Amino acid sequence: DGAGSQVGWLDPVASHYYFGPQGLANTAWAFATLRCPHAPLLASIAAAAIRRMPQFAAQNLANTSWAFAKLGVEHGTLFAAISARAIATIGHLDQRVLANTAWSFAWLGLRHDPLLHAIASESLTRFNEGVDDYTHGTLWSIWRSSSADLGDLLRAVQ
Repeated sequence: DGAGSQVGWLDPVASHYYFGPQGLANTAWAFATLRCPHAPLLASIAAAAIRRMPQFAAQNLANTSWAFAKLGVEHGTLFAAISARAIATIGHLDQRVLANTAWSFAWLGLRHDPLLHAIASESLTRFNEGVDDYTHGTLWSIWRSSSADLGDLLRAVQ
């Protein structure tokens, strides 16, 4: 595969040494944008991301989860780490990060994850800030994952 041979220099064992959280997230995002599910690279990114999760900024969480979901790669340990980090920092995540992260979990069918409940709760507190495209993305994700949470959100906006 042509795209896979282009990253031969990116040794799966060493990639975590050379890339920080943004580099890991950006690399995953780039491969997802190219629709290139390079399994060894993604496994390396996941392993490095899990180790560096406490250093991940909000956008790193969203980009990494989006990339793996876009490629259809359900890496349970990685998504558990993203979930834990996002829940711990939920009040500091902007609506775009909430929407993109919720979409990632919903797209992969990760239903009833504690993160989706936390995002639904956080979104409820933010409805007084207004509704935008990211709010719609959050609603879709919660609908896909849990109709009970969507009902609560819809009642809040009425």
